[in-house]
Amino acid sequence: MLALNPAAGFTLVADLGGSHARLIVANLGQKVLAEDRFKPEIADGPGSVLTKIVARFRKMLAQPGIKGGRLLNIVFGLACPVDFVRGIPVRPPIMPGWDGFPIAKFVQE
Repeated sequence: MLALNPAAGFTLVADLGGSHARLIVANLGQKVLAEDRFKPEIADGPGSVLTKIVARFRKMLAQPGIKGGRLLNIVFGLACPVDFVRGIPVRPPIMPGWDGFPIAKFVQE
């Protein structure tokens, strides 16, 4: 039997659609520790939207009650096809300017 220490780290999850964004900080026990929702301006382009998401994640991680552990991974759900190996959206029909944008690299930096 495998057991994970829920306090050993965090996962950040971003569900990003054409008219919504839902951000979650969860522990390894899949417990939601913080959540944020907002309406992104997808047409502003990936740089602008992702900068806002990163800033919101930083603010969420600074909340009381989110201590210890470390950031283990970041998961993005997008409303378009994705090249998972390269971490880029592929011809997103409702996200102009996002085609081929290196989301994984941008967020890592």
